[in-house]
Amino acid sequence: MLDYVYWSFGTSYDTYENFVKAVDDYNKDMGESKWNAHQIVSSHKKIKVNFEAIWKDEDDFVEVTIEASDPAGIKMGEILYKINQESLKIFEGADATFFEGLHEEGEEDGVPIYDMWTGS
Repeated sequence: MLDYVYWSFGTSYDTYENFVKAVDDYNKDMGESKWNAHQIVSSHKKIKVNFEAIWKDEDDFVEVTIEASDPAGIKMGEILYKINQESLKIFEGADATFFEGLHEEGEEDGVPIYDMWTGS
C-alpha cells in the first residue's frame, strides 16, 4: 500500500494541512508519484502499522493505530500523517528515513496489520 508515494520522516508538523502541503511539494519534486492525500486507500475503519528501527543499538519499535475519519475508509494522507507524527523519535538522527511503502502482514481481530518499509 502507498507504493510510489515519496516521503522522508523526521520532521514534526503542527497541522495536518501543513503536513499535506509538505508531502505535496515533496512528491512534485520527485516526479511521477501516486500521492493523493484525499484518496481512500483502505475500506477498513482501522488499521495498524508496525515499524522496527533495526539500525539502532537497541530495538526501537513503533505500532501506530490509524482510524478512519471518513465513513468510506482511511485516506492516504491520514495514514502518512499519523505515522510521521508518532515516529519522530525513532527517526531522530537516522539515515533510513525514506518511506518505501506498507506491506500487509496479516490481521488481528479483523484489523489489517502492515509493516512499514524505509530506506536510505
